[in-house]
Amino acid sequence: MFSSVTPVNFAVADLNLDDLRRSFAPTFDQAAHAIQLAGFEQDDGVINRWLVCRVNGREPEVIAESLADTDRFRQTLLAGLEAQLGVAVNANEVAIVGLRVDAVLERLI
Repeated sequence: MFSSVTPVNFAVADLNLDDLRRSFAPTFDQAAHAIQLAGFEQDDGVINRWLVCRVNGREPEVIAESLADTDRFRQTLLAGLEAQLGVAVNANEVAIVGLRVDAVLERLI
C-alpha cells in the first residue's frame, strides 16, 4: 500500500545510528499516514524498514534491525548480507545507499 526509498550515503564502518534513525523518521511518518488515509488504524498495518546496501557493485536489501545497538546492528546487517550474497562481508566494504519503508495492511479476520 505504501513504499518509498530515500537515497542516503552511510559508511557502515563508521555509522552513527542516531543519524540513521533520524533519516528513517520522515518516511516512516508518511507510511503511518498512508495507512490512516486508507481508512485504517495504524495498528491495522505493519511498517517495515529496509536498508539498500552497496557491496562490491551489488545492491542487496536487508531488513533494518537492532537500531539501538551499534555492535548488534552491524552483526545483524553483515549476517543478512552474507546470507544473500553467499560470501563473507566486512563492514568496510558496505555502504548504505537507500532507506526503504514499506507499509502493508494486515488481514483483518
